[in-house]
Amino acid sequence: GVNYAKCDYSDGIVSELGGTLTTDETFDESYALHLWTGKSVTNEFVKDFPDNPMEDWLTVDNIRNIDTPFNKLARGHLMKVLVTGGAGFVGTNLIIRLVKDGHEVVSLDNYSTGVEENHQDGCEYHNVDLVNGISDLGKSPDVIFHMAALARIQPSIVKPHITLQNNFMSTLNVLDYAREHNSQVIYAGSSTRHHGIYKSPYAWSKLAGENLCELYSNLYDL
Repeated sequence: GVNYAKCDYSDGIVSELGGTLTTDETFDESYALHLWTGKSVTNEFVKDFPDNPMEDWLTVDNIRNIDTPFNKLARGHLMKVLVTGGAGFVGTNLIIRLVKDGHEVVSLDNYSTGVEENHQDGCEYHNVDLVNGISDLGKSPDVIFHMAALARIQPSIVKPHITLQNNFMSTLNVLDYAREHNSQVIYAGSSTRHHGIYKSPYAWSKLAGENLCELYSNLYDL
């Protein structure tokens, strides 16, 4: 019975929930805990938890004080935020909230599906194709929300190379930019991976993006 913390991201608000971890329960909240700590938590880790040297570290108070994007947002810290795909539907709604909360927000979008009508006052917009990389924006973001992707399944089946190149290379370039600027990344995955990663190039490309994030996290401590 060691206290742990998990996050509930509902209506744009991060709230803390307490709980007790026992050795015989399945720790389904491992991903939520990962968001707080930046550490991978597996069932094998949980199984040996009482004897784990990190036991004293992995407590509610310590997790609360870690400088992750979620913790900073929860504590009301104002940040420099970069949003890719910021002229699209999801990106726009994210920017509305970030600007409302007072964060300094920059959007990168190639406007293949996003539109200028979605522009929000208080956000700086750049027309950028992420496949070609990201030039120096003159500031280092604290966190990057990587929302940009070619998100249609059927077109990815018809023209797989376009989807694969766009989604893979854009994520690679975002991660490289984050590594160079010491930024943290929140990657927008896709539920299509649960329907079969080999059923469409889009599903495969989104899982490949997750794998790239895992690679950069392990190799560069991103």
